[in-house]
Amino acid sequence: MPCGQTDVGACQMGQKTCTENGVWGECFGAVYPTEEICGNGIDEDCNGRDLACPKPVTVSASKIVCDDEKYLPDWSGDSVTIGKDTAKNYVNNINKKYKKNVCHLESGWVFQWTNKGLANPGNNLGEVDSWNSTDPTDSNGKTTFTVDSTKDIYVREAMKPGYLNFSGKMGGRHF
Repeated sequence: MPCGQTDVGACQMGQKTCTENGVWGECFGAVYPTEEICGNGIDEDCNGRDLACPKPVTVSASKIVCDDEKYLPDWSGDSVTIGKDTAKNYVNNINKKYKKNVCHLESGWVFQWTNKGLANPGNNLGEVDSWNSTDPTDSNGKTTFTVDSTKDIYVREAMKPGYLNFSGKMGGRHF
C-alpha cells in the first residue's frame, strides 16, 4: 500500500506492507518535505517549484552631521521613504533653507546591518560583534554594501565617541 505525502518535487511515496498480524506496518522509502534551499534546482518542500533566491540589494548609507540638533531630519516610522540620495538631498535643501552650511555628510562613519531575527543591541552604541559592519563612509560621506537577502534588513549607525546622542521622538516616545 502506498504511504507518505506526495510524489511532487524531491518527495516520494513509500510502501506499507501488511504484517503477520494483519495490520499495516511501517512506511518504508517515503521522502517527506524539508526546508527549501533557494536556487539549487531541487523542490525540497515539494510544492511543485524550486524557490528562487532573492536578488542581492546594494544599500547606500550616509552620515549627516549638523551644527545643531534642530537641523537634523526627524524621520521615524513609515512616513518617509528613504532612497539612495535622500541624505545628500536633505543636506543640500537644509543648507539652502538657512543660506549657510548647517549640515554636511561626514566621512569615517561605520554603519552596521543584520537580517531580521537578531535583536537591536541598542541605540547610541559603537560597533557590536553580532552585527555586520560596513566600510567607513568615504570623503563624500557615503558607504555602500551589498546584502544577499532583500527581506527585512536592519541598519544602524555605529556611534563615535564625542558625538551627542540624537533625542528625537518616535510615536510620541523619545529615543
